[in-house]
Parts: sequence; C-alpha cells; structure tokens
Amino acid sequence: GTDMISTQGIAQCLAVQKRLRERGGELKIAGASTELRRIFDLVSLSQVVECYPEVRHAVDAFITVGGAKPKKPPKKRKPK
Repeated sequence: GTDMISTQGIAQCLAVQKRLRERGGELKIAGASTELRRIFDLVSLSQVVECYPEVRHAVDAFITVGGAKPKKPPKKRKPK
C-alpha cells in the first residue's frame, strides 16, 4: 500500500468522483493505509469519497445503496 498522496492525486480523486457522480456512479476507496485515511480526513476528502478497510466492504456498500440487491447474471439458454 501507500502512505502518501500528492495534491495532484487528491485533485484526481475529486475529478474522478465528479465524473462518476455525473453518470450515476460513485468512487470508493478500499484498503487504504491508516496514514492515507488520516490524510483524506485532514483534507476533507473522506467527506467526498468513502473509504473502507477492505474491498468486500466497499462492494457491500455499492450493493446496499438504496436497498438495491446485486443482479444475478442471466441464465445461459441451451441451444435448441
């Protein structure tokens, strides 16, 4: 992992979050180090981009937004 992020990296996170939200999406950070999360808090990025300790927590957050459930892939049909 990484313990640092530049101002350009912070700006990129904000830009990506803005573009994703315009398209109905959302940026989530998973597995960030304690130091990186502290930086996110200091610059208030954690108010714009959600951080999760593990990928599975971030995925769960996508699934539970608005009570939506994950979609199951369509069943493959056997050829006739």
